[in-house]
Amino acid sequence: MGTGMKELPQSGLFAYLHVEDLAQIHISALEITKASGRYICYERVVSEFELVELIRKLYPERSVPSRYFILCTHTR
Repeated sequence: MGTGMKELPQSGLFAYLHVEDLAQIHISALEITKASGRYICYERVVSEFELVELIRKLYPERSVPSRYFILCTHTR
């Protein structure tokens, strides 16, 4: 993280966007003369639980830290 943060704030929510969509947004911002300011772009917001479950599904060979294991087993 470029800001020197050591860990993410613990909101429990994560916003994500596909990199190709982000590239198109950058192109549009350059091409549209009326575009100005800052934009918050995301495709979907997921909970920490949903994100951990997705990581487990996509990378079953990887271990998930125990903090997430405890979180996920208690929220089901």
